[in-house]
Amino acid sequence: MMAGTPQRQRGPRARRSRRFWRALSLAIFATGVASVLGLWIAVNRVEWLGPYVADGLRAVIGVDAVASLEDFSYRVQDRINRVWRSGEKPRAYWSVPSARPRPEPPKPKAPGVVAAAPLEPELPPFALAKVGPVHKEWSAPGDGEWLPMGDNDRPDDPVMLMKTLLHPDKSRSWA
Repeated sequence: MMAGTPQRQRGPRARRSRRFWRALSLAIFATGVASVLGLWIAVNRVEWLGPYVADGLRAVIGVDAVASLEDFSYRVQDRINRVWRSGEKPRAYWSVPSARPRPEPPKPKAPGVVAAAPLEPELPPFALAKVGPVHKEWSAPGDGEWLPMGDNDRPDDPVMLMKTLLHPDKSRSWA
C-alpha cells in the first residue's frame, strides 16, 4: 500500500452498512414491482382508470411513448393470457334465442278508409345472412348469428343495430 492512502474498513461496521444498502435497494425494487403490478391490475379492473392514466402519461411523456408503452403492455398481457387461458373454450357473451322473431304483419286498415297510393314501393324486411363460425370445432353458441340490439330506453322503436360474435383465433379463445 502506498503511504497516505486510507485502508477500507472491513470490520463489522462496514458489513452492517453494506447489508443496510442491499436491504434498502431490495425494498425499493420490491416496492416498485408491487406498484407496477398493482397499477396494472387496477387499470384492467377499474373502468375509468385506464384512460385516466393514459391521458396523464400522454401529457408527461408524449403520445408516441404512450403508444409504445401500450403496445408493450398488450404484448405482455397477450403472453400471460396465452399461458393462463390455454385450452379454454370460447364462450358466448349473450344468450342466443333458438328462434328468430318474425317481423310483425301490417296492421289492418279501418273499413271504409281508402289508403293513399304509396309513392314508393314497400321494401321487404331487411335480414342479414348468418355468417357462421370461423372455426366450426372452435366456436361458442351463436357465433356468426346476427341478433337485434334493441334500445332499452325505447323498446317500441324499430331495431337499428345488429350484433354477432366471432372467435377467429384458436390459440386465443378470449379474442
